[in-house]
Amino acid sequence: MVELTSGRRTQVAGIERTSLQALRAWQSAIGIAVRLGAVDVGDWGRTHRWANPPRDPDLVDQLLECVEPVIDANDPKSAALVLEGWLRSAGIGSPNANTFSRITQPSAALQPVINEVLRRRGRAHTLIQRRLVGQNGLAIDKRGWGVDDIPQLVWPCALPEHLRDSTRPDQRILRAVVSMILVRMCTDAKDWVEVGAALRFPPDKSRNWSRYAFSAKLAIKADLVRAAQALGAKLAKESDRVTFQCRSQVNGFGSGALQDVQSPMCLDQGGSDWCPCHV
Repeated sequence: MVELTSGRRTQVAGIERTSLQALRAWQSAIGIAVRLGAVDVGDWGRTHRWANPPRDPDLVDQLLECVEPVIDANDPKSAALVLEGWLRSAGIGSPNANTFSRITQPSAALQPVINEVLRRRGRAHTLIQRRLVGQNGLAIDKRGWGVDDIPQLVWPCALPEHLRDSTRPDQRILRAVVSMILVRMCTDAKDWVEVGAALRFPPDKSRNWSRYAFSAKLAIKADLVRAAQALGAKLAKESDRVTFQCRSQVNGFGSGALQDVQSPMCLDQGGSDWCPCHV
């Protein structure tokens, strides 16, 4: 706070900011904390919060102490954990952008923390789009790879370790879904049917597999999105990738429809080409 009041640059959630940006981050964080009930402020803050700042020094101390873990966190992920705790206590299980934009003044310095919270919530396509935006708020549009670099089933080692031997859902379906996520990341496909078509999956397969894998009951949606994001980062670094543009049409029923599709193996399992776990 001394650095802030003296006009020097300081950090907000581990990112260096100007004194004005940091001040607005404190202000915004206080607004969120008050509205979510993370701090007891009595009658203050119900109306015209910023036109009537608190005059009680003890209340000021309370407000600063409450939001300090967010502002002084080492990185946006650590700060997001604090913010998620406030949301849980307020009974908000599915926050969205309006959850924050409508309750307090915006802050560019606090936005990476809010983005981190939102990245973990929402429908699959929403999570994917949020992960295509950098911490600076700009779209990540230079990936260096495309649809031809994606097999119909991603490498087994691209799945999170606890899902590599999954039978319900079958790990082949999960690998197909990660492939579809990658296609959605690098194209402007509007839905999962269009995504599946790029991999020559029938419309009913694309819908059913994605719906199954993303169901709340399984609770693996975020794991699959993270796996796709990690694989995309590795694809961007690999110059000797194999092309998968010659795909066969998928036919059949259930996981059996994936018997003869493009399914590259991990090098540790006898594969002969590039695989993500050897990057």
